Amino acid sequence: MAAADEPSPVALRSERMMRFFEVAFTRSFAASFTALRVARWGLPAAPEGRPAIILMNHPGWWDGVLVMLLMRRFFRERPGFTPMDAAALEKYRFMKRLGVFGVEQNTARGAVRFLQTAKQVLEDPRHTLWMNAPGRFADVRERPIPLAPGVTRLPEIAPAGAILPVAIEYTHWTEKRGEALVAFGPPLDCGALLALERAPRTEAIRAAHTA
Repeated sequence: MAAADEPSPVALRSERMMRFFEVAFTRSFAASFTALRVARWGLPAAPEGRPAIILMNHPGWWDGVLVMLLMRRFFRERPGFTPMDAAALEKYRFMKRLGVFGVEQNTARGAVRFLQTAKQVLEDPRHTLWMNAPGRFADVRERPIPLAPGVTRLPEIAPAGAILPVAIEYTHWTEKRGEALVAFGPPLDCGALLALERAPRTEAIRAAHTA
């Protein structure tokens, strides 16, 4: 993660940079895919006036681009933030201006600082936190669906928020250029999840994501 004295991702995020890379990422996506399809029955239904955690699976490299496209299509008025491996982020420091913040992988210190930063982001009811549920690349057919340990803690840092599960898949069918398929699930109330012990809370989140 970034150094302790570095400005927060909220302070670093630039709407001007977001607009620039929205165009760049749209062109990049269009060069490799014929369509981004969001199921009519799976449109996002994030509760207004509450912070939202957008919890996605992680099937491929294109997920980061997809976050930008979905964020700007469905949540344009709600600033979005997303964690990324701190070492990788240092190679692409411009992404800090896009609401991306670094997370030190596989350490207790990194886990603690991730939760601290996520809590800071989610204190604003307009904000959205976009993150990959498994914390690693995972095949869409893997069962049970993997969840990173920190996912279970998210309701604790944002009890007034909601979790929106998202399923992503990429397919080429019979064509050279592929399609990205997306569906959002019904929101999970963080307050209700917080009433559960951590083990059943994890299973409730996993069941919603699987569905």
